[in-house]
Amino acid sequence: MAKRGRKPKPTALKIFEGNPGKRALPTDEPTPPAGKVEPPFKLDRIGMKVWRLMLDNAPKDLVKPFDALALWQFCQAWSDFFVGEKKVSELKGEYFVYSEKGGVYLHPAVTLRNQAWSRIHKLGPLFGWSPASRVGLNFNEGKKSPAEQLAEILMGSGKSGSG
Repeated sequence: MAKRGRKPKPTALKIFEGNPGKRALPTDEPTPPAGKVEPPFKLDRIGMKVWRLMLDNAPKDLVKPFDALALWQFCQAWSDFFVGEKKVSELKGEYFVYSEKGGVYLHPAVTLRNQAWSRIHKLGPLFGWSPASRVGLNFNEGKKSPAEQLAEILMGSGKSGSG
């Protein structure tokens, strides 16, 4: 059965924010070992750029090797979104396909894009990577925001801060 209410915020994010609620921080939270975070599966060029962008802009020690699979899923979702969006833009408004029997269906590219967007919205807040979950965080003193860097990656208008 699902728990009610807000999802708990990781202690690392609370510490990074300066513990704004001034409540006692949990001492029994499991802490996965630190180390280099590597993708568990291959990512394409867009996925790897998002991977580096997220790791470069995440609060120190937030993402552990234990979190690599969730981060990989997030980056893969962005890659899928980019592929789907590119194909949707080529459709020029023709978002439906018709079967031989006369059935009407959403074009597979539209479905890919929409499902990827849904995954992005579910996974992003787990790491503080959504506007609502970033409130009060200062990820990037003086650098472009992660959103601006991600827009550059997806639009191909330049290189992200990490390559």
